[in-house]
Amino acid sequence: MHDDGDMKKRKTGMGIICAGTVLTVLAGCQKNGILPESKDGRKSIDIRESTDLQESASSQESTDVQISIHTHESTEVQESTDSQSPNQNDSGQRATLEVIVPELPEEGFKLEDFVAEEWVLLDSVELDFNGDGFSDYVAVQQVEKDREIEESEVQNADQNEWSYKVFPRILFAVAGDGEGKYHLDFQDENLIRRWSEGGVFGDPYLPLTAEGSSFTTHAFGGSGWKWSEDYTYTYSEGTWIQTLSVDYYGYGPYITSYREDNWETGVGVRKERSSEFDDMEKNWEKEEEADWDIVYEISLDKPLTLAQAGKRSHLVTDRISDWGVSRVERMEGIEISSDKIRYPGYYFLMEYRDEDGIFYSFSEEESGKNYLAFYRWEDNVLSILAEEEREIGQVEYYQGKVYYALEGTKLYRMNLDGTEKEILFDYDALEKNVQEYKALYYEISGGEIIIQMYLGHCPHPYFRMNIDGSGLHEIGQVPSTSA
Repeated sequence: MHDDGDMKKRKTGMGIICAGTVLTVLAGCQKNGILPESKDGRKSIDIRESTDLQESASSQESTDVQISIHTHESTEVQESTDSQSPNQNDSGQRATLEVIVPELPEEGFKLEDFVAEEWVLLDSVELDFNGDGFSDYVAVQQVEKDREIEESEVQNADQNEWSYKVFPRILFAVAGDGEGKYHLDFQDENLIRRWSEGGVFGDPYLPLTAEGSSFTTHAFGGSGWKWSEDYTYTYSEGTWIQTLSVDYYGYGPYITSYREDNWETGVGVRKERSSEFDDMEKNWEKEEEADWDIVYEISLDKPLTLAQAGKRSHLVTDRISDWGVSRVERMEGIEISSDKIRYPGYYFLMEYRDEDGIFYSFSEEESGKNYLAFYRWEDNVLSILAEEEREIGQVEYYQGKVYYALEGTKLYRMNLDGTEKEILFDYDALEKNVQEYKALYYEISGGEIIIQMYLGHCPHPYFRMNIDGSGLHEIGQVPSTSA
């Protein structure tokens, strides 16, 4: 793994891109289902005090972006009186930077009418996405770079640090009606990277492109190790859906990991080769398509809508200001006390998020035990699903089942209520590898699981199996035996 925000190993672990900010995965391992609203109905986004976390911003009625440090209360938690307040640290307080995001107007006479006060239009593409013969636009806006944050707006934070760079970029689309007006089609604060999310490279933003009824977002960043993201969305029957994504990661011009998902064909392509410098030097001058260690395809599940993609973005969890917990549930056999629970918003480790909620794990220092938790957006209930002696790794939720890695060698599956827990994969039982460092990463799609075992400097084997653990077989390794 590499520093400087250029680390791009996805939490799927398939050697695929993991964005600079999701790298809380590495530090302690990032619109959620529902963004909380303030009393005046505006969405508020919380930015934790870490340089590699994200932010978001928008307000319809007020053009001022409000930033303040606040403390979460624990009055919502129906727990024993000895519990520590949710979202609080050892001092009983968690400082957060709250940004109010502008809700864009529903209609206007030109594209600029949809740009919030003290924001500017960064980029736009013209297309006719709904096929009615009138010009439409997809665009991105950002806060003005010379916008000054008043000292009174920021408490316990360096004014230079919390500059315009804490604000998100808003992706939005407007549709022309042929009568001189444009109507807002969507806005999203989670899909476009901000200024600081490119690592040493700097601003990762690259211009939008468009063709037919589709547009594509582009981003590029890193330092020596670089990453790239190209995501295409297509307007179909009144809904934007993600139809293509291409990610790569590599050193300079040398790509070590390539991932392409094409939902029009239903096929995903994965290409991997060793990221060890000795192996790269051997293959540096070879043809790109001739020296991949492993190439395989997966069947893709149903494509996400643009709204779903925004809600599942790894950027989303750091844009929430209110993690109120209404109740804590513990599955059978789990007896952790309330004051030992790490509530959502404190930090996230290998988390998974979707429209229903977020899964995360945490450790209890005194006992050394590890816990898997699930927080539901709908009713703010926190469920403690599993208790383990060893560190919990990557978590996924697929077709009603919870999957999680354990001890760097095992893959477990269970129901959402913690029942029917079973081991699907155990590398130690499969191989007698004596390497001290082992880490298991996996991807689930099309009813199958692809598992990659990291074994230090040894070749990393890849396995394929069905989601119930049947049909297990090795499909290759990196570097390959023929390399």
